[in-house]
Amino acid sequence: MLQVIDDSRTFRGWVGVEASFSPAGKRDDDMLGVFRMTDWPKPRPAERPARRQVPNAGKS
Repeated sequence: MLQVIDDSRTFRGWVGVEASFSPAGKRDDDMLGVFRMTDWPKPRPAERPARRQVPNAGKS
């Protein structure tokens, strides 16, 4: 589990992962859970950073 702290050092919540794998090797008995509990204000469209353009992305 990790604490979420913003750039101004304000605590915003938690994120974590829980996993359990079957010792018998049966994939049906495996479990993986991811969670987040955060209080992060959603940015307004004007405050959102511009998407970074990657030259030649997806071209080979």
